[in-house]
Amino acid sequence: MPDRFIEGSEGVGRPIFRRRRLIARVLFLALALPPWNATEARPPAATGQGREFLTGKLLVAGPELGDPRFSRTVVFMVRHDRDGAMGLVVNRKVASTSFAALIEGMGGDAEGIEGEVPLHYGGPVDGNRGFVLHSADYSTPRTIQVNEQYGMTASVEILEAMARGSGPKRAVLVMGYAGWAPGQLESELKRGGWVVAPPSGEILFDDSYSTKWERAFASRYITI
Repeated sequence: MPDRFIEGSEGVGRPIFRRRRLIARVLFLALALPPWNATEARPPAATGQGREFLTGKLLVAGPELGDPRFSRTVVFMVRHDRDGAMGLVVNRKVASTSFAALIEGMGGDAEGIEGEVPLHYGGPVDGNRGFVLHSADYSTPRTIQVNEQYGMTASVEILEAMARGSGPKRAVLVMGYAGWAPGQLESELKRGGWVVAPPSGEILFDDSYSTKWERAFASRYITI
């Protein structure tokens, strides 16, 4: 597990997206390393003081959030606990590359493999690292089970499975992630930078990118 989480909506840094071949090369290198030990990635739902954690929920940028890296973004929260938070932006497609290019880049056998996979901006932290957010029907020892519905895997095996039709039923491939230090996300929520919404498979995985933010914002929890 990383020692710290940094660069929420107030952080600095931008992921770099260049040519398709460079993206493919960077992606397979990134997927070779898991982001942290999957056995350590099952945070509690809430503290003993009643403070709710947001693991497994959607963090939706408020209309007034001006940071261009997060403006009108929808973030799936993979982890949120006393030590900080980590999430993946799911509504910004930036490029596409072929499964064959990725698998060949990893030294695998791409014979007979066709089709392309979209690449998404996952957040401003560690933009050269790839993650696959997916439905919970797929799992390996390196998979982080976020909840009963969704998991996250960072390994080359999941790309091979996806390319050959034996991967998860639904998946989104992202580069980079959004991270917050302890207490940082809570502060941003208090200032109204974000709202919280229930998870939705359609918002996470469908390709109607132009309406994802509107749909997520409309489904937000209303607090009184």
